[in-house]
Amino acid sequence: MSENEIMVYCRLKEDGFSEASIAAIMGVVGGESGFKTLKETSYSTTSNERIRAIFGSRLSAYSESALTTLKSSYENFFNAVYGGQHGNGPNNITSVNEGAKYVGRGFNGITFKGNYVAMQNGINQQYNSKIDLVNNPQLLENAGIAAKALSYYFRMVKGINDFEPAFQEAFRQNAGPAYSFAYYNSSSNPTAVVGIPLKRNKGLFYLNAIRGGEFRGKCDNIGASGIVLAFPILFFLTLGGYYFYKKYRK
Repeated sequence: MSENEIMVYCRLKEDGFSEASIAAIMGVVGGESGFKTLKETSYSTTSNERIRAIFGSRLSAYSESALTTLKSSYENFFNAVYGGQHGNGPNNITSVNEGAKYVGRGFNGITFKGNYVAMQNGINQQYNSKIDLVNNPQLLENAGIAAKALSYYFRMVKGINDFEPAFQEAFRQNAGPAYSFAYYNSSSNPTAVVGIPLKRNKGLFYLNAIRGGEFRGKCDNIGASGIVLAFPILFFLTLGGYYFYKKYRK
């Protein structure tokens, strides 16, 4: 398992999530980012047909040639598909387009300014911290902060002990809690058609890994690693201080 997979598992375990809910969330994340990237990637090499299937009417005003030009620019593309939505400017408060500022970040692709505000408030309350995601959205590209955001985001799945209900709720929360899982399951959008079986299978993989003991002791190692590393550093600093004290003492 990768460091990020272990980090997410340990964060969720420490926060009291059930095995089924951890596996379900990790399945969603595995299909969303593969635990590899913490910022939404460019669509510059994606076919126009697939882009239109994903973003729908948000790109209906663009001809094929215009869309090809648009997708070649990361900023212009995400300003076009995310601008003015869910708290992103431009709106009646600001004329600055914030679509590219609040692209999908974190392990599960948290998107839109409104969600950044919610994650900021939730993380700060749950972990007694003072993280400013609104003014520093790139902080969600930090794996440790992203793991906390993930835990807070999926808090509604925390106590579900059966995998399939946990998976369906985790998928729904991530895709957009305004709709039911049945809605997504019947959707023709590629993110659902391809994403649901992909993420379910990944979740079952993680459930078997958890129950098979592949994560056993990993969280202890993470917690202990800082202590193990700190001890020799402290020892040599102390030894060095004593040496200079003896050498230059008058």
